[in-house]
Order: sequence, then structure tokens, then C-alpha cells
Amino acid sequence: MTESAPSAARSGEPIESGRFATGQFGFGQWEILERIASGASLSELLLSIVSLVEHQAEGMLCSILVLDRQALQLRHGASRRLVPELRQYIDGMPIGHDAGSCGAAAFRRERVIVTDIEAHPYWLKYRQPFLDQGLVACWSTPILSPGSDVLGTLAMYFLDKRGPTPEECAWVDAATHLASIALTRAEAEREHERVLHDLRDANQRLTFHVSQMPLGYIVWDRDLTVREWNGAAERIFGWSAQEAIGRRWNELSVFSGPDALSDPLCEEVLKSDAGGARGTHENVRKDGQRLVCDWFHAPLRDSSNQVVGYLSMAHDVTDRQRAEEERQKLEGELRQAQRIQSLGTLAGGIAHDFNNILTAITGHAFLALTDIEEERSTKDSLLAIQEAGLRAVELVRRILTFSRHQEPERKVGSLGPVVLEALRSLRATLSPQIVIRSQLDPESPLVYVDPAQMHQVIMNLGNNAAYALGERGAIDVTVEPVPRSHDDLIGVGNPSCERYVRLSVADTGCGMDPATAERIFEPFFTTKPTGQGTGLGLSVVHGIVKSHDGVISVTSKPGRGSRFNIYLPEARVEAPEQAPLPRAAPALGRGVRVLYVDDEEPLVVLATRWLSRLGYDVTGFSDSSQALEAFRSRPYDFDAVISDFSMPGVSGLTLVREIMALRKDIVVVMSSGYLRPEDQRLATELGAAEVVLKPQSMAEFGRILHRILTERAQPR
Repeated sequence: MTESAPSAARSGEPIESGRFATGQFGFGQWEILERIASGASLSELLLSIVSLVEHQAEGMLCSILVLDRQALQLRHGASRRLVPELRQYIDGMPIGHDAGSCGAAAFRRERVIVTDIEAHPYWLKYRQPFLDQGLVACWSTPILSPGSDVLGTLAMYFLDKRGPTPEECAWVDAATHLASIALTRAEAEREHERVLHDLRDANQRLTFHVSQMPLGYIVWDRDLTVREWNGAAERIFGWSAQEAIGRRWNELSVFSGPDALSDPLCEEVLKSDAGGARGTHENVRKDGQRLVCDWFHAPLRDSSNQVVGYLSMAHDVTDRQRAEEERQKLEGELRQAQRIQSLGTLAGGIAHDFNNILTAITGHAFLALTDIEEERSTKDSLLAIQEAGLRAVELVRRILTFSRHQEPERKVGSLGPVVLEALRSLRATLSPQIVIRSQLDPESPLVYVDPAQMHQVIMNLGNNAAYALGERGAIDVTVEPVPRSHDDLIGVGNPSCERYVRLSVADTGCGMDPATAERIFEPFFTTKPTGQGTGLGLSVVHGIVKSHDGVISVTSKPGRGSRFNIYLPEARVEAPEQAPLPRAAPALGRGVRVLYVDDEEPLVVLATRWLSRLGYDVTGFSDSSQALEAFRSRPYDFDAVISDFSMPGVSGLTLVREIMALRKDIVVVMSSGYLRPEDQRLATELGAAEVVLKPQSMAEFGRILHRILTERAQPR
């Protein structure tokens, strides 16, 4: 006979009738609960529950089996009076609808009552060992967790065929409830121990990785006191962990500022509250040695999302920074060395053209003087002098551009004028029997280049071609547009650029074999005899082209000449329109009072006369000390100051500093025939509104003053 009834043996559910939890059973129940609360072991608790149950009926045997969830088998948990053979027999019993009372109860998740083991189909495979011990009936109740998961079974075996009374069902439910509490607590403890083990393991791994990682790992509290400091931080900054931990940020020489508000690194750490910050800073080791580090900072938050500290990671990039600075220095030296190498060639061309210009100037000046004596018109001669003078100005500008140590200044424009100017300089240095042929497509797109560097590229390629030609031959220079799909640009050009400008320099000279062509862009590689070349020319060309996002290729065959093709991407912006200079400048000054200072007396005279024609009221000085005294005595008698940089006595920068100290609202324009980047920066920092490179026309000075004064007069 089989009976099944829902079990009330779940942890957290009340026993249906309180009267069965009184008396001897009740005292035993409370005793077990106290043992659970005091942390008794699971085996001790389960054995106590078995003893409590067995005391409720004469001749009854009790056992508790625990479910192995992975194997889906029941394992022996506790029993007092079962013989060892039966304990061994039931250990590992599977769960299923025909696996005895316990296996079926675990499978069906409800109480299974078998009053006749010998006749019941559930026991067909398992009955004999129990019958041999005189056990003929078995009641089994599943032990369920608070979430209704099966934890095991509680079974009672009898020597006579019988079923339970309601009172017996009640105390069985109470005992199963106790077993559920004990098993649930034990499972929670195992899970807790597993989590702790995983956390300890993870913490050990993390500690190991942090100690071995190459990045400095620093943990700060909210007040920027060091709490963790790994081995890499020790190596980078020279402070041991024992020295660093417990120190505040201002007790470490890592930082440079006197307080957190002025130190960029501290500002970064504090700003990381928003989710993270990074930066590169110069830091200081304990021994005073300076280094450069990349930093990353992140906030550390508690369970309520409040910031409780910060994590900083530092990467020492000092060697990388020095290598980059050294690379930039070497590149600058390489470019300058090439400038020096090319200067002889350039100087020859400039000297040739400059002599022609000077001849024109002196000749037309003589004609002008003769015309005045003979009372003839001098206009044509003066115009010729002016034209020759402007050409001389441009030549001087080219010399200054070539010789100045300054960053490239790129402009949007056509490549044609740059090519023509370079070819004029090149022509003067070549053998008369070398022909230069140029073909410049007027439809070529604009490019964004530094004209001085492009001039240098053409000169270098031209000199290279001239060497290959010897005393006779031809150099062909072409400028034309090509599409992005050109063969030379496949896989190397800028995918976002649709058109390129191709600058080709070809010669009919001796050519090169493939082995030589592969090495021509290497620094210091040259085929010239010792003393005739540095091997820098083509490597500089290669560097300039690459810096302009361009592509350079070469084709050559021995005895067939060489062709260098340079591809420059089309500019993405339009070229600025150049306003034509008026023949007669309008009166722009309108009585504006100008103090003009230059140590060259002829320039002071020229500026005074010319700016006066433009409507300015000019006071000129060739002595900067006298100019300063005049301004100090009458600071509000002037609206603007134009000053040269290099003057004996009081320099231009000193003069402007003193003037700005007296009147910060005064308009200051500074000029010089030779401007270094640091000069321009210092002038701007002092308050100069404009810095102008000589030679510059007086009319341009007038327009500059007019523009600045007009801008300042507009409401803001």
C-alpha cells in the first residue's frame, strides 16, 4: 500500500499543529535549534535529528539522506541504528519513480508511504537487504529548501506493516523542517566559504599581478593619502612602499606644485570623480631626478556610490619622450644640414638675379637724376626702380625664409609659382648646355604646403638631376592633376582625397640600377665621390613629402634617366584672395598720432613722410632712449607705437614693456628684418597687437594700423 501527502517540511514554514512541538519532542526541537544557532557541525545536527525521531516510536529506525545534485543520487547523511551494510547499500541510491521510498519521494517532491516493502513496485529492485533485516515498511519525506529545492530525504523504517497517524505526520514534518534548516545553513556556509576562497584566490592573483605589473599602481584615500604603492611605483619614483604608504601627496616629491590646486597632477586626480582622467606630466623621483609619466586616474566608490578614494596608474615614458625629442632634434639638424648644403646653390642663383636687380636700380636711379636735371618726366624710371626693388625684397625674403630656424608655415595655393621661382634659382647654377623645360597645368588643384620647403624639394631634385646629366642634357618639370585611382597611389594615398597634384622632375641622365633606386631615400646614402655630397638631399625630400601627407616614387633605368614623381593631396580649403594694392594709398590715418622708432635714420625719415601722406600724425625717433623719454613725458599724446626689435641701448622689447606699463591700451606694432619664433612669442606676451617681418612697405604699416584701430573701435 502507498500513500502520498504534501509535506510541510520546508524551512521557514510553520508546523501545522503546535501541540506536537511540546513535551519531550518540543524540548529536543529547541535543543537542536540552539545547536544550529551555536554553529554545530552538520553531521552532529543530522544525527541529533535522527535520535529525536527514533525516540518517538519503539523499534523504528531513522535515516537522513542528502541529495547530490550533480550525480542526482542520495548520499548517506545520518543514521544511528541502521547496520553498516544498509548504510553502504543506500549510499548512492538514484532518484526516480521506482527507486524505493526515498528515491521516489525525492523524485516526486512529496511524502511517500510504503506499508509493505515486499509487495510494493517501488521496492522491487531494493527490497531484499531491508527484508533480511526485518524491515517491512518505510515512510520517506523530502527535505525542501526555502526555494522548494530538494535537499534530501528523511526516512523511517518499521518492523511491522503500518502507516502513520496524523500525530506522527506532524512530528515527521517538524523533524524534516529541522533538517531543512540544518542543510540550508550548511549549504550557505559552503557557498560562503567558496566565495571567500574565490575572493582570496582572486585577491592573491590581483596582488601578484599588481606587484608584477610594469605600471606604477597607487591607491589614495579621499584626502590624497597613499594607501597602496606597488613595486613598479617603487622603481619609477624611488620611494619604497613602506616610505610612501601613509604619506599625503604633498609629502612626496612626485608632485611639483605647492598645493593641490596648483599641481596639474593633483587636479587630474580630483577631477577623476566624473569617471576617469588622464594626462602626461613631468614628475620628480625621490633622488631629485626628473622624469615624464603618462597617468590614468579613476575614482574608487563604496556601495552607496560615494567616492572614498582614487586609483592612479603611472607609466614612465621618459625614454620614449627623450627618444622623440632626439628624433625631432635630429630631423631638425638634418633639414638644417640640407639647407646649408643647398645654400651654395641657392646663393649662386640669388647673386646672379640680385646683381641684375641692383643694376636696374642704379641704372634707373641715374636716369631719374638725369631726367630731373633735363626737366624730363621721371615716372618710367621710378616705376622701373620700384619694380626692381620689389624683386630685391622678394629675394631677401627668400634668403631669410631659407636660413631661419622655424617651423614650416603652410599655405593654400597653387604649386606653379613655387616651381617657377625655384627653377629661376636653379637655372643660374646650371651649365648653359642643360635645358630646363617646364609644363605647369593651370587646372591643377590647390595644395596645402610650406612654400619654402617645396622650394627646397625642387632645388634638391634639380641638383640631383643636374649631377646625373653632367654638362649636357634636359630636365623636365611638370605639374598636373591626377586622380586618387592612379597606380602610384594604390594602397598608399589618403582614401578621403579624390585628387592629387603630381610634381614630376625627370632627367635624361645616367639613370640608376634597381639596387641603387631602393636606397636613394636612406639618410647619408650617396653615389657621389667622397667630399661631393652628404647623402642628405633625397632623404630630406622624402621627409618633407611625407610630412605633407604626400607620396614620392622614382622610376629609373641605367642609361635612360630618372623620373621622380611627388603626389600632394588637394587642399580642402580655398586659397585666400589677394587684394590688389592700390596705386595711391587712401588717407587712412585721419590724424591718428603715431610714435615711430627705428635705429635706421633713413627708415625713420621714410616712415614719417609716407605715413604722413596716409593721414597719420607721425613723430619719429632713431634713438630708442629718446623715444621712451618722449612717451614718458607725454603718454597720452600718442595713439599707436611702431617699434623695431633690434636697437642699441633700449631694445624694442624693453621699449614696449616700459610703454605698456604706462599705458596698457596703446596700440603697439613691432617689426624686424629677422624674426625668431621666440621673439614673436615674447612680443605677443608683452601686448603687441601685430608683429611684422621686414621688408614691408610703409603703406602696409598704414593698413595694419587702420585695421587694428578699426577693430578696437567696434563695440564688443
